Amino acid sequence: MLKVLTLTLLATALTANADMAVPGSGDETKLSAQDIRDRLQVRADVYVMDASGKRIIAGPLFTNEWKPSRETGMIKSDWSAGYQDEAIILRQALEVTEDGHLKFLYEEFEKKPEGEDSYSGSPIEKKSGEVENLAPIVMKIKNVKKHNLIVRYVTSLREMSAPLSVENLPLAGNGIMITDTNGYLWADNVQVQGKYVGVTTHRGRIVMSYLQFPGSKPIGVAGGNQIVIEVDKKYQIHLKGSSSFLPAGVTAKVYASYLPEKKTKSVHSTGSFETDKEDRLMEALKN
Repeated sequence: MLKVLTLTLLATALTANADMAVPGSGDETKLSAQDIRDRLQVRADVYVMDASGKRIIAGPLFTNEWKPSRETGMIKSDWSAGYQDEAIILRQALEVTEDGHLKFLYEEFEKKPEGEDSYSGSPIEKKSGEVENLAPIVMKIKNVKKHNLIVRYVTSLREMSAPLSVENLPLAGNGIMITDTNGYLWADNVQVQGKYVGVTTHRGRIVMSYLQFPGSKPIGVAGGNQIVIEVDKKYQIHLKGSSSFLPAGVTAKVYASYLPEKKTKSVHSTGSFETDKEDRLMEALKN
């Protein structure tokens, strides 16, 4: 009797689960290479470890994030920072291939030539290959001799909705840090709020809006606390705020114009403007 009852319960359970999707059964929505390019992000954190590498002493000391070009599927970026009296000099390259694989090349350099935007010479350390199971890639930083530093690269896919029209919303953010794919810090702790906003730094001027305006192109995407402006296939401008630009789960096109010739006189000087009127925007752009 007990055997019959057990078989009956098993049959009931199988029947109840017959309509559930089974992982790997083909019911999932398969991501295309373009889906991966749109959602991929790479985060790098630098930590201080003990001599054994098994205990975290401090960190992250530095953090950076990158997203690939929608067209090429590539991330190419140089990243450097000073630690005490030594230097951390890194280069990141990752490609989303046409079949959706993730190929990476992470390198460390001994020094960066003065006045040059990119590194030269041979790397003192490098790792290359293909990201498997989204596992982190960890490199020991060799150029720092007095401490055991590592950089940990983590690849993930962020949640995204389809870009929406948010023309009635102002472009607003607080505590914004502006950087680019060449590793330059444009400005920090910037605040903007207006239908049309502009920020002028020693690296040039960026003008943005959720609305199209004369001279602008739809080259940006806003989502969460980040805006990425893709000036061309090799150059991006990143804005990261302490608060979100848009509600959770919403992304939007950003119309932007990059004017590299419009610069402030000092590295530490930053100017900004904001307006809700297009005619006032065009007047501001003349200055």
